[in-house]
Amino acid sequence: SSEERTARLQGLLRARGRWYRRCDLRFETTVPPEVLAERVVERVLALERTTVAVRLPAEGYRVHVEPSYGGLGDALARRLPPAGAAAQVALIVDPNAAEHAAGAEAALQGAGYAVRRFTMPGQEEAKSLETVRQLIDALLAAGMQRGSPVISLGGGVTGDVAGFVAAVLHRGVPVVHLPTTLLAMVDAAVGGKTGVNHPTGKNLIGAFHQPRLVWAALDSLRTLPDREFRAGLAEVVKYAWIETGTKLLADLERQRDAILRRDPACLQALVRRCVALKAQVVEADAGEKGLRRILNLGHTLGHALEAESGYGRLLHGEAVAMGLVAAARLAVALGRARSGFPERVAALLEGFGLPTVPPAGILNRAVDRVLMDKKAAGRRVAFVVPREQGGCEIVDLEPEELRQYIETERGEGR
Repeated sequence: SSEERTARLQGLLRARGRWYRRCDLRFETTVPPEVLAERVVERVLALERTTVAVRLPAEGYRVHVEPSYGGLGDALARRLPPAGAAAQVALIVDPNAAEHAAGAEAALQGAGYAVRRFTMPGQEEAKSLETVRQLIDALLAAGMQRGSPVISLGGGVTGDVAGFVAAVLHRGVPVVHLPTTLLAMVDAAVGGKTGVNHPTGKNLIGAFHQPRLVWAALDSLRTLPDREFRAGLAEVVKYAWIETGTKLLADLERQRDAILRRDPACLQALVRRCVALKAQVVEADAGEKGLRRILNLGHTLGHALEAESGYGRLLHGEAVAMGLVAAARLAVALGRARSGFPERVAALLEGFGLPTVPPAGILNRAVDRVLMDKKAAGRRVAFVVPREQGGCEIVDLEPEELRQYIETERGEGR
């Protein structure tokens, strides 16, 4: 009977509702087939131009690279638990990105959530267990429950700390990242790494906690200070060797002026391209057991330079730029590249306004920091080296080999 068919359909809808809500696209099927087919093709192609799917064994997610927060509410409704009458979200905001919070709040409220806003400093010094404790105290005092999502709005520091808070609060609550810096969009917000620093090193305390959704609103880059924007370009340059071949490297050299002008179409394509490259690596090695370590290109020495210079003196991207040039020099010494390769890498980075030579006097100390825990454990040093023709590899070096190849002090402080 029709009543039985209706009851059966309603039962299927209840059983499948969770999955239906997560669909990125919905279509009205009462239109003629040719019209439906045209709409499907048009919207699928548009989705592929602006999103990247991160496919993981447990549960994947999409990274949206959009002009603004328009559409964020619908995406949240698909990816977060249904918002009930008392549903709350914790919006953790970097004060430097506060001007973008209103658009994010409106999207959250449109999805049916009551928004509780919390702030944390966006500087590297705030990546500490003390900041985590303060945020957890505030969230618990506000009545955040096990299902209450944590949403970060800001740069890499905000995402790292908010992600770690989400990983440990109530043994894990959903997290969403709304990155507002170029560095966070192409790197920090994607992949599930969270954590804080320890006095002996960077990111030594943390957890893997994948987001439910990442939404990069490119409008937020318009107000990003030049130094912060340029620092993010160091991570973009890194992807030139995560990609096989040299096309991205050539494109970065060719599109430099458009990138520095922050041309919207150029940035949307560039951010999506970098995210897609990172997603490929994360999908193959979500827990950083092997392949994912190639994403540390430029970071082994970069982290040490950042720490030795005093957190805050060098931006993370600036230290990574110096680390990339050092890795290129190491590539020549190991026969993975010809002479002139480090100069090409340095020229690209300097063209983006990035420093490529460490401040005077800290290179030797940075090398000592890299080697410190390796020597104590009697281990060789794993160092990521770029290949001139694209791609990179992980090489294992004896501590003294690394010192010999890198610790020259020549030209420091330029």
